[in-house]
Amino acid sequence: GSHNLSVMAGYQHEVYNYKSISGEAFYLLSNAIPSLSTSVGEKTVDDWIGHWATQSVFGRLNYIFSEKYLLEVNVRADGSSRFEKDERWGVFPSVSAGWVISKENFFPLQQIDLLKFRASYGTLGNQNVANYLYVPTLPIRQTNYWLFAGERGWTVGTPNLTSINLTWEQVATFDLGLDAMLLDNRLGFTFGVYESHTTNLVGPGEPLPAVLGTVVPKKNEGEIRTRGWELELSWKNRVNDFSYELRVVVSDYKNVVVSYNNPTKLLSSYYDGQVLGEIWGLETPGYYKSPSDIEAWGIDQSYIYSGDWFPGDTKYIDQNDDDKIDIGENTLDSHGDLVVLGNDSPRYVYGLNASLKWKGIDVFIILQGIGKKDLYFTDGSFRGPAAGPMHNNVLKGHLDYWRDASSPLGANPDAYFPRPYAQYWGQNAKNFAYPTDHLLQSGAFLRLKNLQIGYNLPSNIVQKIFMKSARIYVSGENLLTFTKLMFFDPEAFGGRWYGAGDAYPLSKTISVGLSVNF
Repeated sequence: GSHNLSVMAGYQHEVYNYKSISGEAFYLLSNAIPSLSTSVGEKTVDDWIGHWATQSVFGRLNYIFSEKYLLEVNVRADGSSRFEKDERWGVFPSVSAGWVISKENFFPLQQIDLLKFRASYGTLGNQNVANYLYVPTLPIRQTNYWLFAGERGWTVGTPNLTSINLTWEQVATFDLGLDAMLLDNRLGFTFGVYESHTTNLVGPGEPLPAVLGTVVPKKNEGEIRTRGWELELSWKNRVNDFSYELRVVVSDYKNVVVSYNNPTKLLSSYYDGQVLGEIWGLETPGYYKSPSDIEAWGIDQSYIYSGDWFPGDTKYIDQNDDDKIDIGENTLDSHGDLVVLGNDSPRYVYGLNASLKWKGIDVFIILQGIGKKDLYFTDGSFRGPAAGPMHNNVLKGHLDYWRDASSPLGANPDAYFPRPYAQYWGQNAKNFAYPTDHLLQSGAFLRLKNLQIGYNLPSNIVQKIFMKSARIYVSGENLLTFTKLMFFDPEAFGGRWYGAGDAYPLSKTISVGLSVNF
């Protein structure tokens, strides 16, 4: 009748075992034969072994009455080998409900084809912590005491303090939403707001005196709150042979630390009230222009670099008017001249899909982007010559560094990058020890992700050659990108080892195709 009921139950078990062994030798007799047996000198061998397992039981119940009242209930019990025996299991329920008010007999607005209110609350667990934290391990170390035959002694240390009470982090989310279709289902509207709380956050544990002599065990503590919203608008219509559809999606969120075990509120860790993604640094009015400019500045910057300062070096703004530049105690209450320069969390993520069709011709467009995102790069691939000789990839934009008239390239007093130095670090600390507002980059962008144009051959033609349909098309990926970000692709600026730039860039691809149905 008016009842629609469905039930699902499931079970999952996963075990992951890994073993590996490696050998190293550094002096090859011949580069043509890279093997351990054709090498001399010291040779080392190492291995890795470990495992982890998860086990889950889960169920779902869906109930719909008269296509008006919607209910879904989920529950799952998850077990993880990453926690000690008594803490391995967590139970995570969730429930969602909806009301299609537009199907009620009393609903008066005929222009609205669908109006649905929905709400949900649910929890999920996170077990992504290091393996074996609850197992005491004995560290092995080679001493500096020589025994005989060129060998040194070995010692076994005391076991570490274990995180025996560590268990699942929990993410609980509350969501409210509204879905609507208007004007003969041509106009679509979806809006949702949500709040999520991550509790039992794995933290460093209570601070203990240094005489403890080992790492403080981790424990479940702290809470992070996430608030966000999502909006989707769509419009579709048809006029004779011409039809089109547009869809726009925008979303935003912000993460705030509600509580964390950081009583001094050190900026190097989570602290209460912190907006995740904050970039702390120093503000600058620019670079020193001349020796007289250095003398007239009158701010002691020896905390950054105790040696001599030269034209082209960065001068920093004294935020607390104590005539010197420092970071205080590097805490929220005593941060010296540090200020929040920006935030590297993506804000206002958006996308646009469009499709057009007319007499066998079709066009599909996908645009996507980020409205706001701040970036500060700490590695030499961004700084170019200003980062010292370890940088090995100089682009044209890198040449915009400070130079005086003695440079073969000519003077450049209004450069973007500061004066370069030969050392990789050393005097470069004057300009790169802390993030600055001047070198902060914008990660906002708009990209034409995909453009496809196709043509369906007339049916009277393809049927003559024993085909049901045939379509030729040309498609382009990543054709256009609008961004102020220097050097890097806004979707591929990260790096696994050397930092920014050590990532394979996204390719611009153009393809032509033919699709045939017989």
